[in-house]
Amino acid sequence: MSVIQVGLTDTTRSIDRGFLQLAAAAINIQVMRDLPQFWNIQATVRYLPDPKAIPVGIWPVFLKSKLPPDEGGVHLDRKNQPYALVAATKDSSEWTIDASHEILEMLVDPSGNRLQTSRAIKIARDGVEDAAGEFEYVVEVCDPCEADQYAYSIQGITVSDFITPHFYDPVATDGTRYSFGGNIKRPRDLLPGGYISFANPQAHELQQILFLGPKPELKDLGPASGPSLRMFIDSKTYALVQRHRKPNKALAKHAATHREIIASAALARGKAYATSANRASRARGG
Repeated sequence: MSVIQVGLTDTTRSIDRGFLQLAAAAINIQVMRDLPQFWNIQATVRYLPDPKAIPVGIWPVFLKSKLPPDEGGVHLDRKNQPYALVAATKDSSEWTIDASHEILEMLVDPSGNRLQTSRAIKIARDGVEDAAGEFEYVVEVCDPCEADQYAYSIQGITVSDFITPHFYDPVATDGTRYSFGGNIKRPRDLLPGGYISFANPQAHELQQILFLGPKPELKDLGPASGPSLRMFIDSKTYALVQRHRKPNKALAKHAATHREIIASAALARGKAYATSANRASRARGG
């Protein structure tokens, strides 16, 4: 299996380069360590210092200061190769969750058209439950658990939770993980702040259940159009989800403290190695 290469690059020229390198390294750990435990994918993520020079074979993720309401997420270029756009500012670190989100979804479904058949769902009380029939679910691995409150930290960088293939299992089984972080407890569950998109054979159109308020709501998206299902869905959903987003301040504070400790330890290690090297050089008469 070939290794997919993803590159994170900043078009705003405003985000600290050191933080960008930390973010790329953390997401690289996520796609090399966490994602392959459940999805058959081999990939790497690296920082690209120049957004105007994208090496051949790299799937780029461009950080932008602002995105139009219908342009967030993963897109396809003129050769139908995937790339992603992520809104980012120097005043917030929340964009790392979005970058992780888009990279994971780009890796699991590069074309944006992957469908998975499973049992239908319906809105029930304050959530969703299984219903009669089957839906064809659009495989967007972060959407059902995309809210910041379900993110986790890797080396002081916050990244998105994501569903596992067991999310589409017919029934729940003991000891099964339906999302990497364990936030989803059963197949086809929907967490607050997230959404699930699907093709309903009976309605002959794309539909969506969004859990952005106190209760889930069903939304008719109509017949799909455009280069991919994902791009069509994002054009209908991205701005709405961003308006309802609630930052995870506690996790952001924890991650920042973690980065400070890591940075302090790194300086101490660097000093120790420099001292050791100087002693070795003196011992050799250098």
